[in-house]
Amino acid sequence: MFFNKTEIQCWLARHLVCAGTSQQANAEGNPDMARKLSRLSTAIAVAAGAIGTQAAADDVVERTFAVQPGDQVVIDAQAASIDVTTWERSEVKIVVERADVFETLDFEQGDGTVTATARLEDRGWFRWIDWRDGSPHFQLTVPERQELNLRTSGGTIRVDGIEGTLAAHTSGGSIRAGRIDGAVDLHTSGGKVQVEHVAGAARAKTSGGSIRLGTVHGPVDAKTSGGSVEVAAAHGAIQAKTSGGSIRAAFAMQPEGPSSLRTSGGSITVRLAADLAFEINARTSGGSVSTDFPVKTTVEGKQRNNRLAGSLNGGGPELALRTSGGSIRLRRLDG
Repeated sequence: MFFNKTEIQCWLARHLVCAGTSQQANAEGNPDMARKLSRLSTAIAVAAGAIGTQAAADDVVERTFAVQPGDQVVIDAQAASIDVTTWERSEVKIVVERADVFETLDFEQGDGTVTATARLEDRGWFRWIDWRDGSPHFQLTVPERQELNLRTSGGTIRVDGIEGTLAAHTSGGSIRAGRIDGAVDLHTSGGKVQVEHVAGAARAKTSGGSIRLGTVHGPVDAKTSGGSVEVAAAHGAIQAKTSGGSIRAAFAMQPEGPSSLRTSGGSITVRLAADLAFEINARTSGGSVSTDFPVKTTVEGKQRNNRLAGSLNGGGPELALRTSGGSIRLRRLDG
């Protein structure tokens, strides 16, 4: 059971009132007892203030570590949100708010890695935490050239941007990142995934929200069970799948490998640069297929409006498009 400083002070205040009430009658007409009761009241009030001050001090824990470019920071926390910003110092600063709710909070540094681990008291299904003073929060300030491995079971993860790889996993919140000059591996069971720019490969998975990726210079692997998928500008192949929304993707560069975009709950819109080459394989059971490009079809006889198979610009890697709940559209990227 966790108690905040307000509860402790209120408990002491209630006992002070009770003590005063029970002793008031006896104190009347008895100067010695009155003086003792006055001193007791003062002592309890001072103790309450001291406990409140100590609780406030224990709420926030701060650590700073000297690091080298390319070192890794690992955060493994329960029930905490994580925010990361950068600065020009060769140091990693970790500030933990509401650190008092953790049973253990450990920091380690070695072999080019700074690790912070936070664990709640194990009370099984009967765990209870008072969040009235705020939920636990990790605020990291790191050099720009840094590798990050962030894991939490109960909060949002936000990263401004780094020159390195980013691995972020949460069971109870969204993941948002700015410019990541490296690969990303992002996984959440309860929120959205959003990244502005990825210099390497991008892997994103969520069971409870949409996926929004900006420019991605490497291959994309995006899967969600509860939202839409959007890739603003892909420079590599895309593997995208959703059971509960639409897919929108743009190919800005020629991918080397095959791509597959599949949904059972929405439409698919693909925008292509004019000179890109693909083997198109598109089919829908819940709408039609339309294209802005002259695709040389490989199907003889009458063409169905819910299918399109053929070569674009002489053919290239396969672009497979499948939906059972909407239409498929191939559009020009500059259109």
